[in-house]
Amino acid sequence: RLDGVTGVQTCALPISVRRSNLAFDHDTSAWFTKLEQKWSDKWTTFGRYVLVEQDNAFKQKVTNWSVGVRHWYTPTLSFELSYDSLKFDNVGKEDDSLIRFKTSVSF
Repeated sequence: RLDGVTGVQTCALPISVRRSNLAFDHDTSAWFTKLEQKWSDKWTTFGRYVLVEQDNAFKQKVTNWSVGVRHWYTPTLSFELSYDSLKFDNVGKEDDSLIRFKTSVSF
């Protein structure tokens, strides 16, 4: 319900509000998938893939994929080594990639 908002009628159904924001002026689709394989109590490998496309005049597209391995040193301490790749099509940014080492502590 949107009581007291100028120019908007109160209704029980969900409504859509269009704003002047370039990210939402066009249809945008996003797709994410993650695969994870647990080899033992201490070792896990994974892969992730993300695709975001925007249907505008530039046909912008961002693709991201990652692969990595995670080692559980203790139940509360893990180390992760991964490779991450970003590809930009018609976005105005250069493609990028990185190798990441991550330490996670949970308590």
